[in-house]
Amino acid sequence: MDFDKTKNEAIKLHNAFTFDKHIYVDRYLHANMADTLARRERIKRKLDEMATIRQELDRLEHYQVPSATVAVASYSRWRKKLS
Repeated sequence: MDFDKTKNEAIKLHNAFTFDKHIYVDRYLHANMADTLARRERIKRKLDEMATIRQELDRLEHYQVPSATVAVASYSRWRKKLS
């Protein structure tokens, strides 16, 4: 279902809806709640870390180099963050 705001009425969509071949219901069991929340938090932290690294990489790729010494120092600091 969708809603058309101009006509102020519901619209039935005839699009096919498919389910995944495998549904992992253990993620939704009360007994596994703590593990699932920890896993989701860990994934979120990794995605945030990856976004930060990509921003830093983009900044370095578009860096206006005043001299070779500054570029090497900046690159060295960046490599130490990854280690």
